Formats: sequence, C-alpha cells, structure tokens
Amino acid sequence: MLNASRNFTLDAIDNGVKPGVVNSIMKYHATEKFREVINDSMDILGGSAIMRGEKNLLAHAYFALPISITVEGANILTRNLMQFGQGLIKCHPYLYDQVNALNSNNNKEFDKLFFAHIGLVNSALFKSITYYFTRANFASAPITFKRYRQKLLWVSAEFTLLCNTSLLFFGATLKKRENIGARFGDILSWCYLITSTLREFDNNPNDEHKNLVHWICNYGFNQIQIAREEIIYNMPFLKVILPLIKLNPIGIKTKDTLNRKIVDSLNKEEMIDSLCKGVFISKEPNDALNKMHHTVKLIRESAPIVVKIKEALLQKKITKSTFEDMMNESLAQKIISSLEFELLVKTQKAKADVINVDSFASEVYKNQK
Repeated sequence: MLNASRNFTLDAIDNGVKPGVVNSIMKYHATEKFREVINDSMDILGGSAIMRGEKNLLAHAYFALPISITVEGANILTRNLMQFGQGLIKCHPYLYDQVNALNSNNNKEFDKLFFAHIGLVNSALFKSITYYFTRANFASAPITFKRYRQKLLWVSAEFTLLCNTSLLFFGATLKKRENIGARFGDILSWCYLITSTLREFDNNPNDEHKNLVHWICNYGFNQIQIAREEIIYNMPFLKVILPLIKLNPIGIKTKDTLNRKIVDSLNKEEMIDSLCKGVFISKEPNDALNKMHHTVKLIRESAPIVVKIKEALLQKKITKSTFEDMMNESLAQKIISSLEFELLVKTQKAKADVINVDSFASEVYKNQK
C-alpha cells in the first residue's frame, strides 16, 4: 500500500503537480505504518531487537521513529489540521471563490457560486441516499476490483455531503474542532491510499498480489466506516441516524481466512522478492539483514530433509531426542545422505547465529557505555 502510494505521489510530482495535502497524507501514513511495522518486528525478534550490538537489526530504525514522526510537524498536527483543514477551503470547488467574491463585493458572482454550491450539496445528497440503499452496486466502474471502485464513489459522495454539512453547522470554527477534522482526514487519506493501491495493480497486474489488494481495501474501508460513524455521532442533529450508518457499513474487517492466504503466499520466495525489490540487502557477510535473508533460504532448502527426519521419527526408525542427535542417527541409518546432513548442520548454525542475542563481558560492556 505504501509503495503504491509512493509511486502515485511521485508520478504526480514528476508531472509538475504540487500536492500539498497528499504530501501530508503520505507523511502521516508512511511514518505511522513505519512505527507499527517496527513495533511488530520488535515483538518478533524479541531479545535480539532489545540488546544492542552487531546482531541487532532494528535498534537504529526504532530510535529513528520519533524523528520521522516529529519532523515537519508532529503526526497529531498532520492528522488533526493538515490533511483536511489545509485543503478545506483551497480544494473546495466553490468556497474559496465565494470568499473572494464577498471580499470584492461582487454579489452577482457570489450568487452564481452560492447556487452552484447548493447544487453540489443536493447532488451529493441524492447520490449518498442512492448509494446507501443500493450499496453502490449499480454504479459504473472498471471491471477490475469493481466493488472497491464502486465503494469509493459511495464514500466520495458521502464525504462531499458531510463536509458541506459540517461547514453549515460549524462554519469558521470547523478548523478548531480538530477531532472532527482528523476524522475527515482519515476518510480522505484512506480514499487516497485505496485508490493508489488499485492504480498500482492496474499498472503492474500480478495475480499473486490480489489477496493483498483485497486486504488493503477491506482494511481501508473499515477505517473509513469508523471515521464516518464518529463524525456523525459528533454532528448536531445527525447522531439520530447513527444506527442506520452502523446497519449498512461501507466496510468491515477482513476475514481471518484472507489473512491466512496472505501468510501462506509469503512462504514463496518469489512473492517476498517481488514485494521487497526496493529493499537494499547488503552483501557483507556480517550484515544482520543479509544473515537473516541467507538463513531463510537455507531453511527452505533444507525443509524436505527435515520432513524425512520427522517421518523416520513417526515410523520409530530413530529415537526421539534433540534435533542434533536425530540428525546424527538419521545419517548413521542412511535416512539422509552426507550432503543433506551437511546442509542441515549449516542451516542449524545459521539459525543459531540469527536467533542468538548479543552478549558482552562486563568489562567490554562498561567500556562501551
């Protein structure tokens, strides 16, 4: 999702566009997702991600998190003010021109813009009601991932309606209602991220990536639904329709079965390579990421040999013991060949090297402090 959004944004910049609001969306979501990914990675690597040393792959990335979150305005500022508030007037099709018409006392121009503004709201209201009752199933959209594109039309109509309704209720104080602005920003940014993901698939179609697109879209529309409910709950006179909004959600969380399909696909080396083709992996033998990458390849290569040992254990051809002892017994009974044994030894050594935590003698540790 982030790679797709990066490509979309850079293409816009390369074409001479200066997407200020989009840049704030990218800054916020790229750094927040970076934080989530690193925190999850810390859980997975455990002690080796906590004890600093040459084996620690994540320490510097973890320390860098507050920098990326804070630079160019803390993320809470980006979410609450910039994503929605920055573009509220400038990006509105009529509002900015209406203000200019008022300031120049051009009543004729203001009337023209005002009634066009009313027409926009009426159109958004009609579309929102139609999409609500039909769930946008009859909206025209390209055939690839058509359902998600239809939902984007539904969200866009509701977003237009809710924005203008909030302007009616809150007026100039809308920017000061930062929680409301943040939720509008969530809807806007997830529309952008979903659109970017669909565009990336259109440009680089890959059947193996379809499950990823499904997951991202389901997750994004669920985030939009959450923001949608919270906006309506905090709008005067509108929270009475909240049960209807919950009854007919735009999105819900993805099923566990889809998660499992994605995890299974990540066992394929080609899949990992296609997703990480922009990631630099050093060729230095002592580089932590290179060691991990090399070890994963060894584990996959030796997996059929491990199956042989497990089958021999089930058939009671060897005695249950430590894996090293079972390897030796399997070699002695010619269940595995000497070459297979050597590969297993190499794999076990590489695994231990990756898993082991950095440790130091007390004198060395004290000198490093």
